[in-house]
Amino acid sequence: MKHILSNKIYKKFNFSVVSNSRIWSKRVKNTKSIINLALKDYKYYTNKSCKYYDITFLLTDDKHIKKLNKKYKNTNKTTNVLTFTNYHIINDNQKIRYSNIAISGDRIKEESRKLNLNFYEHFTHIVIHSLLHTNNYKHENERDFQKMKKKEILILKKFNIRNPYI
Repeated sequence: MKHILSNKIYKKFNFSVVSNSRIWSKRVKNTKSIINLALKDYKYYTNKSCKYYDITFLLTDDKHIKKLNKKYKNTNKTTNVLTFTNYHIINDNQKIRYSNIAISGDRIKEESRKLNLNFYEHFTHIVIHSLLHTNNYKHENERDFQKMKKKEILILKKFNIRNPYI
């Protein structure tokens, strides 16, 4: 059951939102608004070498994200978000970046309770986190983690969302 919920184009972004899980059915309107707001401030997620970004957000559940994690990351467990990115070089070494972002509503729900955030605050954080991944931010070592965390906190502040790391 896949439903395309949104398809928008901003200066450098074309994005779609697709859902295959009931956990998102009553949250569609708010999740679309959050993604729209996050992408309007696209300067945080772009670099000069990329001319366009084409992003698909898959709103899913633990069962499906675990399958994706096992198939593509060789990890047999659930996670809150998976980000897959590739690019195509066009003229003048400009890139088109293609990204697929899968977000588990089950994980967002559980983690938001533990972090004492509401569902949408935590969803916003995960969207921002995944958008940074589309632009090569990583957290594989402490230095990269701190750099990415600092950027996330800065962007979350614009949404009036407290630092989720404290």
